[in-house]
Amino acid sequence: MAKLNKVWFALGPIGTLLSIAFISDSIKWVVILVLMMPWIIWVADNPIVVKLISGQSRRRVVYWVVALPILAAQVGSSQAEAYLDGRGARTVAPTGAAKDLQWDNQHPIGYLGFAGGTYFLFESKTGNVVMINQAVSAPLTLQKSSTPTALAWLRKVFQHGK
Repeated sequence: MAKLNKVWFALGPIGTLLSIAFISDSIKWVVILVLMMPWIIWVADNPIVVKLISGQSRRRVVYWVVALPILAAQVGSSQAEAYLDGRGARTVAPTGAAKDLQWDNQHPIGYLGFAGGTYFLFESKTGNVVMINQAVSAPLTLQKSSTPTALAWLRKVFQHGK
């Protein structure tokens, strides 16, 4: 088992780079977290970390400190990919902070997400991703999606039979 851990520890960075290059975005970051386990354990067992975080839960704490930013990146990437693929079309009204963006009825302003005090919007007319600082801008108005969500679709299917 120790020999396997040494090989996994040595090949982890190569596997991580290959995962970044060749695995689809939907599962890429979860695979990377699995590949990083020996490195996370190594960091958790570091004497400095042992002094800072004592007790049985040290490895779990270190894992989640590493995992949460990676999983947040995956969620953001998945939401942006869903918008660009037409699966998650949340749009923004062209008012307030979005009033100066380029749009028309065929090319609405897409809402990609919010992170670190910044709105990420997609100008579908130009193909640009626009970042707007929340602190210095007027409010945004999110509009309902014109495409039904899976939950709305299921609800409609089951109510149709009644």
